[in-house]
Amino acid sequence: TTNNENIISSDTKIHILCEMIKNGAWDILRKCKYEISEILKVISLPKDNPQKSLLLQMEFVMYDSLQQHMNAQEIHIVQEINKEPSLLLEIYALVFKADDGFEEKCPQDNNQTEIKMTMAQLAYSFIHNYNEVPCSDSAGNVDENALFKYFDKLEKLANDGNTRDFRDLARLHIVGIRGDDMTAQDMKKYLSDMDSKSSPFYYSARITLAQKYLSENNTSAANKILDEIIADKNAPSTIAATAATLR
Repeated sequence: TTNNENIISSDTKIHILCEMIKNGAWDILRKCKYEISEILKVISLPKDNPQKSLLLQMEFVMYDSLQQHMNAQEIHIVQEINKEPSLLLEIYALVFKADDGFEEKCPQDNNQTEIKMTMAQLAYSFIHNYNEVPCSDSAGNVDENALFKYFDKLEKLANDGNTRDFRDLARLHIVGIRGDDMTAQDMKKYLSDMDSKSSPFYYSARITLAQKYLSENNTSAANKILDEIIADKNAPSTIAATAATLR
C-alpha cells in the first residue's frame, strides 16, 4: 500500500475502511489484518468525527491482530489514549459492572447481550496489553508537564467512576504511571481501597506495594507482604510465584 500512496488517496482509503466497518465486514477485515495495518500506517486520523470514531472502533476491535504488524506509535487508538485519559476509562467501563444505582438497563435480547459480552472481552484484552506511558514520543521521551496534567485528569475521572473495580484498576494504572514519584507510604495510602480481597486487584496491589518497599530497601515491610501472599492458598499461582521470586 505504501507504493500505491500516490494512486489511492488517504481519503479514499479511509472511506473504504469506514464503509467496511459500517457494513459489518469484520471477517474480511480480520482476514486482511496485514493489509489493514499497512493502510493504517500511512493515513492520519480524519478530522471528521464519525469517520474518526469508526477507525478508532476498528483499531479497538482488531487491536490484538494489529499489534502483530504495528508498533504502538503507529496505532491511532493508542496515541489517542496517550493524549486523552477519558478514552482509556471508557474502555475500562466496558469491563466492569456499575455500582448499585448506576447500572445501565440490561439488554432485552440475546444479540445485545452477546455484543456487550464481546465488547467486555475485547476491552479486557486491550487493558491487559496496553503498557504505554502517556505523553511520550516515539523515542520514549516523556513530556513531564503534559504527563502531570494527564495524571491529574485520570485521577479525577477514576474517583468519579461509578464502579469500584473500575476505580481500582484506574488507580493501579495511575501507580504504573506515577509510582516512581511516590513514596511507599504514599503508595500504601493510595492503594488502601484495594487492601481487601473483595477487590479483584487485591493481589496485584499487594505485589506492587511490596516492590515499592524493596525499591526503598525496606525489606522487612516488603517481606511481610510477600510472606502473606506465599502463605495464602487462594493467591493466584502467578502472583505467588512472583512473591516467591521477590522474597
